[in-house]
Amino acid sequence: MTGDARLVIYVIAGMLAYVFLLDVFGFFLCTFLLVAFYLKVVAARSWLTSVSFAATVALVSHLFFDVLLNAQLPRGLLDWLM
Repeated sequence: MTGDARLVIYVIAGMLAYVFLLDVFGFFLCTFLLVAFYLKVVAARSWLTSVSFAATVALVSHLFFDVLLNAQLPRGLLDWLM
């Protein structure tokens, strides 16, 4: 299997995991994990870059959709916190 085909499989696997785990882990945590996974595995970034950017994306997404737009997002494991 070529490198590009492997990356496509990683992207599809990440999206499938996101869909199936969204209700369990919630929007914030799933978004963080998906972005961190993509940056680390697919884009081959450092751990620091992957984790810091994923945290920023998850936080900004949460603020935009949940706080600003008042969208009903799955809270999952972090229900007690938010």
